[in-house]
Amino acid sequence: MVPYTIRFATALLLTSASLVAADTTTSTSNANAQQDEANLAAFRQEMQIELQKAQIQVQDLQARATDRSHAPQSIDKVALANSIMMLDVKTSLVNNFTNNPVIRSPQVRNLLISILRKDLIMEGDLTALQNAANQERAREKQQ
Repeated sequence: MVPYTIRFATALLLTSASLVAADTTTSTSNANAQQDEANLAAFRQEMQIELQKAQIQVQDLQARATDRSHAPQSIDKVALANSIMMLDVKTSLVNNFTNNPVIRSPQVRNLLISILRKDLIMEGDLTALQNAANQERAREKQQ
């Protein structure tokens, strides 16, 4: 009778150990998912902050270009036109990527935030971002 009791107790321990391991894995997965969502929310907030900075820059340049106490310089008008164009590009990027699944990729996030922080966005910057997004989409399809 003792060997049967030992086998039963061993089986019970192994079963409970696997259940605890499964529960730990589930709770770890939930914790990771919550952390990912928190990181994503923080990133979205950071995108909005960069967009607000660009809006403030446009407002400052508009005030300088329309200030009647001094004649606006040509450079003020050029800077204003450039800032308006960059604000439009940044707004489009934020709108396109806010709920896009590719921003879960750290590479895409880093490229996107570095572009949003620039005063002058070049075509190569947007191409690099598009390539990173395409690679992430391809990686998601494979999984």
